[in-house]
Amino acid sequence: FGSINQSSALNNSANITMAANDRKERQRMVLFRSRLSMIDIKAPSAPDLRLIQATENALELSFKPILHADNIDYEVQWKLPHQSWEDTDIKTKAVKLLPGIASKEVSLTGLLPGSIYHMRLVSSMGKSVGEPSTDLLVETTTLKGGCCSIL
Repeated sequence: FGSINQSSALNNSANITMAANDRKERQRMVLFRSRLSMIDIKAPSAPDLRLIQATENALELSFKPILHADNIDYEVQWKLPHQSWEDTDIKTKAVKLLPGIASKEVSLTGLLPGSIYHMRLVSSMGKSVGEPSTDLLVETTTLKGGCCSIL
């Protein structure tokens, strides 16, 4: 009987040690995850926009997304010259990307003929917002057939 009790005690001791080690490992993982969540991951700067085509009230733009970064969200923003980028009434359009694309086209509609627009692209990762792209200035005209100029 003594050997059975001794063996049983060793097994219980091993189980208790393993449980304690598992508990410590879980605590280490929780601590690691909480420290990881505190790391300030910054979104990259947004790539510049390029004008493809324009009409009196619409623009077709493109940009080259950052490759191998599927967790980045993009937003096109545009405003009139008298507005500030901090104004709450600037126009925005979220851009949906498929993984691995080399270039993305974006259409903006409802623009006013004969108006100057400042446009930019903003990238974000979660709560972090990267530096915006360089402003692209475009003046729509009222010429028959629609045209524009890049300022």
